[in-house]
Amino acid sequence: TGDGGEGVWVGTENGLLHFDRASQTYQIFTHRSDNPGSLSSNIITALYLDSSDALWVGLEESGLNLITNFQGDSLQVEIYTHDDSDENSLNQNEILAILEDSGGIMWFGTLGGGINKANPSTRAFGFYQHDPNNPDSPAADNITALAYDAKGAALWIGTADSGLNRMNLV
Repeated sequence: TGDGGEGVWVGTENGLLHFDRASQTYQIFTHRSDNPGSLSSNIITALYLDSSDALWVGLEESGLNLITNFQGDSLQVEIYTHDDSDENSLNQNEILAILEDSGGIMWFGTLGGGINKANPSTRAFGFYQHDPNNPDSPAADNITALAYDAKGAALWIGTADSGLNRMNLV
């Protein structure tokens, strides 16, 4: 994923790598238990650079990290995870896909939790899960890919076990 400038972000199983094309150098950012401002996990499953140049990092079993500032070897990280006591938190911590729609709403495909979405101003999360009694719900809760169709006002949803779905956003 590009960084909005001369760099590229790469997610790995051993942390987050930033490659600077101009200087041909790279840095690796990892979880450090002694640093609450570090990534919350090293196993990165999804990356997305949003319209404000903030980097959303999906993690295996550790929710989301939002990198809002990157300077030198320092990251400013906001951490979002499932919290049983907060109905506005993520409903699942394993993030497999990330997408932003034209209205700035962030969408997250999860393993077992369906689709989560975040309001850009409040960061409150809501979710859509498979409901066999609702034909407009996702066909499954293991969401591996997301694509936005602005012309058709739809979200295309790739699932691990039930093919491709289209969800109307209007």
